[in-house]
Amino acid sequence: MKHIKKTQEKNAKCSRPVSVPNFNKYVKTLANERELTMEYNNIVELTKQNDTNLRRVETAAEDLDACYINSPLGDKEYILGLAPTTSLQYQFWKMIIDEKVENIVLFASMEDIKNEKFAKYWPDHCSNKSVSYSDGCSKIKITILADKRSSSYDMHHFKIEQASTVVKTRFWHFTNCDKRGTSRHLDSFLLFLQGLQFIERSLQHPILVHSICGLNASTDLFILLDICIRQAKQDGVVDMCYQVRKLRTQQPNCIATVEEYLFAHQYLDKYFSLPSYAYVYDHNPIIYFANK
Repeated sequence: MKHIKKTQEKNAKCSRPVSVPNFNKYVKTLANERELTMEYNNIVELTKQNDTNLRRVETAAEDLDACYINSPLGDKEYILGLAPTTSLQYQFWKMIIDEKVENIVLFASMEDIKNEKFAKYWPDHCSNKSVSYSDGCSKIKITILADKRSSSYDMHHFKIEQASTVVKTRFWHFTNCDKRGTSRHLDSFLLFLQGLQFIERSLQHPILVHSICGLNASTDLFILLDICIRQAKQDGVVDMCYQVRKLRTQQPNCIATVEEYLFAHQYLDKYFSLPSYAYVYDHNPIIYFANK
C-alpha cells in the first residue's frame, strides 16, 4: 500500500496544468534551479520505471528507424525518424504515401546540404523540379508545385505519384540550425513552429519530423511545443510536465537534459507573447486575454 501511495504522489508531481495567462509567472518560478532539477528528475525516474512503448511504423523499412508518437489529441499524430540515405530514398517516399503524411518537417542546415553531408532527396525550383526513385519494380515521382523561402526555413508543396496514387504534401525545411540539427535562434524557431499552426491538420495524416542525425533537441522541442500549443488552443492550459513524461514513455531520450526542459518552458513563454498569438486563437477568450 505504501508503494502504491508513493507512486500516486510521484504521478501527481508529474502533472502541473497551468493556465495560459499564468504561464509567464510560472516560468519565472522555474528560475529556481533546484526546484526545476527536482521536477525534471522526477519525470526521468517515473519514465525509467515504465516500459517504453516504442512503436515502429509498420509501412517503413527497418533502417529508416521511424516510430509513431501519440499526442493527447490523437493516436499516431507524429512520426519521428531519420533522413534517408541514398539506398532508402524510395522507401522514405513510399512511407509518406502509405502513411498519408501531409506535412514533413526536416531540421538540416544549408551547410550540411552544400557540403553534401547527406543525399538530398527532394526537388526544388533551383535544380530539378521533379525527381524519381525506384525499387526496381515500382517508381515514385516527386514534383514541386510551389515553394516559399525565408531566412530560416523553406516550405515546398510537393505532388507525389506512384502508379495511380497521387498525394500532396508540404515539406517544411528548417535551415537555421547547427550541424546537430539544433536551432541557432529562438525567434526563428518559433516563427517556424508558428507556420504550422496556421494550416489545417487532420489526425488521420501524421506529421513526419526528422533530421539528418535522428532524435535531437530540435525534433524533441518541435513535437513537445506543438503538442503544448494545441493543448493551449483546446483547453486554455499547458501541462508540460505531464507531456514530457508521456513523450519519454514513447521515446526514452526525448528532452534529454534539464537544460532542454527549461528551454521548452522559455520557448513556449516567448511563443505566447508573439503579437500574432492572440489573432490565431482569438476565438478563445481565456487565451486572448493573456495577450492584453
